[in-house]
Amino acid sequence: MRERVGDWIGSAVSFVMIFSFFGAMALKTRGWVAAALATHWALALAIGSLLLLMVLMYCVAAWRAMGPDSPDWMRKWVLVQKNTAEDAGLLERYASSTQAALVAAFILLANVGAAGVSTALEARGVFEYDGSSESASPLSELITEFYYWHTIDLLPVVEVWAAYGREAPLQPIGFWAPAFLVVFRTVVVGFPIWIVVQYLRFNRKGPEADAQPSESS
Repeated sequence: MRERVGDWIGSAVSFVMIFSFFGAMALKTRGWVAAALATHWALALAIGSLLLLMVLMYCVAAWRAMGPDSPDWMRKWVLVQKNTAEDAGLLERYASSTQAALVAAFILLANVGAAGVSTALEARGVFEYDGSSESASPLSELITEFYYWHTIDLLPVVEVWAAYGREAPLQPIGFWAPAFLVVFRTVVVGFPIWIVVQYLRFNRKGPEADAQPSESS
């Protein structure tokens, strides 16, 4: 029992350490997007799109690294390698929590990117949202909160907003804003969550299990 509690504490500490570091870096990009919006909408659109592309590129690389024919260098540089040796560091010993925290930071980065894209396109009249007149907050902040809301809403099992009875700060209207939201929920956030689930399976059985051919072959 004591060993299990120690594992829980170690997993929590490794998650907090990685997410605090990379999450803070992701949040700093909000300043880049805000500065870009003050300069020109196209610049904010470009930065937001670049952030989203970075997230998707990492997820594709992680998915590729967990494949049975992936090269060792890709697994080494893309995935957190589990190490249970006595001299292993905290982050390596609790690789699953470390990897989950890294993906969570990328999801946070995706929120910043999606908010930048949406705010820029809303300024051009491409995206439309309803509900901004009911709040004193700037529309850019409401759009950011809007994506945070939908990200938390996607967490499996945990129905946070249903428990608190809180609705999304905005409602997308028209065609393009709802369509972008669907892509955000299914690809930009859903893909990273799927990566974490697959990594837990991959880390449990080990890369050698994927690399070994079946006995029938």
